[in-house]
Amino acid sequence: MPDINMHLKEFRIFRQITQEELASKIGKSKNVISNWESGLNRPDVDSVENICEILHVTPNQIFGWEPLPEYEHHKRYLKDIEQKREAIRKELEEKQMQLYKLDAEYKLMLENSTQEPGKNAFKEGTKMIEPFTIGQPHRNEQHDKPKSN
Repeated sequence: MPDINMHLKEFRIFRQITQEELASKIGKSKNVISNWESGLNRPDVDSVENICEILHVTPNQIFGWEPLPEYEHHKRYLKDIEQKREAIRKELEEKQMQLYKLDAEYKLMLENSTQEPGKNAFKEGTKMIEPFTIGQPHRNEQHDKPKSN
């Protein structure tokens, strides 16, 4: 007898039926359904007939001898979704790496800045550069000041 376990589980999930619901509909326990799906046991002929009726498949389909067209379409659709999901995951991973690099640059910039109140100067080699304020001369510029005697 071919492996029914894989097809039983796939078609049950495809039809959005839980193991408990299927068990209730065919008069079996959830553990029996679980054992069938895991391959520990196989359903008898009467159970296969009931399962096929509930899942809207033929015995040939449940045994894997014949495809279920709507399920095949569903599998292709899921594969497309999975490929798109993977592409988005990779893109997100790249964006996260960019964010980590920016965070590292920002932390380095903060470490290299002075933390004196009212000042926001950054180190450039050994020389300190203070930000320019509009309307005021830059503090690092030399100005013509009258010499005091």
